[in-house]
Amino acid sequence: MFPSRLSAGRSALALSLFLVALIALLFSGPATAVTGGDSLVVRMTPAEWAKVSPELQPIRQLDYDTFLWLELSPADFAQLQASDIDYLWQADPFSLTLGEQTFDPAQTPPSFPAGWESAARGGADFHLVQLIAPARPEWLADLTGQGLEIVQYIYPNSYIVWGEEGALRGGADYVRWTGPFAPAYRVLPHWRSLSDERIDVHALLYRGADVTAVTQQLEQITGRVTGRAILNDTWEIVGLSMSGDRLQAAAHIPGVYSLQPVPTDGGLRGEMSNQINVNNHDANNLAYPGYAAWLTSVGLNGAGVIMANVDGGIQDSHP
Repeated sequence: MFPSRLSAGRSALALSLFLVALIALLFSGPATAVTGGDSLVVRMTPAEWAKVSPELQPIRQLDYDTFLWLELSPADFAQLQASDIDYLWQADPFSLTLGEQTFDPAQTPPSFPAGWESAARGGADFHLVQLIAPARPEWLADLTGQGLEIVQYIYPNSYIVWGEEGALRGGADYVRWTGPFAPAYRVLPHWRSLSDERIDVHALLYRGADVTAVTQQLEQITGRVTGRAILNDTWEIVGLSMSGDRLQAAAHIPGVYSLQPVPTDGGLRGEMSNQINVNNHDANNLAYPGYAAWLTSVGLNGAGVIMANVDGGIQDSHP
């Protein structure tokens, strides 16, 4: 009854595509145009920086041994572009995508529908912390020293932390922005306006919270807990049977990281992998749409087929 797993083939293909894109980015040439804004961020090796360092005055410079993180003025960036120095331009170094919104939190804070914003309350909950650059161990150690627990990395250069709001020190020189992990991030937009029809839902809970107390609060809102399963040291899944219009109330409970209705249409499917398996790909080995048409061409249309899906859920201890 708990979350379905993506097929190994689909995961491998996604990883391959990601690696290809990453390699292409790393070995691409310099950017060809300067974008607007107060500063631009680049990464380069210490050897490349030594060739150009006397000529540029970075707004911020951080040394990570194998690379330097440099925040440059538009004028200095234009000068770097005109040189033959190798560098990697961080085109959008601070934009987060959460709840299907993309925003730079320090420039344009996100807006939320009524009822999906964070409510003022005491006690521990999730918060977002965005750093000025890739994390250093001493920065994370300082956050934990403030009484915050590092829960989850969020690209780029951001972390979801757990703790009291008063523990957030926004004035630390390595912190670019802090803010609440709003209920809107915990439920995707297309699930925020469901009817009062009862549905099955999976709630992902942080085990650093009092999971038993969180589960009891969920039960008060939903009326029924259908099961619990520990995923790892950080997360636990709780199954719920609830009215769809109660997701908002459940998302406000501290310790609830995500709420997802259980798919009733079979969930995610590996049609891309299936296309590859039957050689339906182009000259670049990329799968193309048309799997249903291929099934029809080989006489598979589902007519007269009876299917049974007998599933006992995930056995966490299975080798």
